[in-house]
Amino acid sequence: MREFAPCNRHLSIERIEDEDEENVTTKVLLPDEYKTSKDHGIYRVVGSAPDCLRAFRSDTLVVVEEHLVRSLRTDREYLIVPEGAVLMVSK
Repeated sequence: MREFAPCNRHLSIERIEDEDEENVTTKVLLPDEYKTSKDHGIYRVVGSAPDCLRAFRSDTLVVVEEHLVRSLRTDREYLIVPEGAVLMVSK
């Protein structure tokens, strides 16, 4: 199994599941297949390209613009995002 590393100022990330997201109740009747879209999400950094302007440590939590997250599939799924899509970093 091959491992791939991000390059060109990208981060490899993994999604943090939001427990509250599934337990939301609304007062509006929606179809069962309706999915909400979020502007941003919380992710854990798995790796970063060596040319990133900021040094992102593995396991750092970041808030990222959802529409810029890309899913790449080889022998497994990789989520990558450009460094500029990071809005906030955990301390």
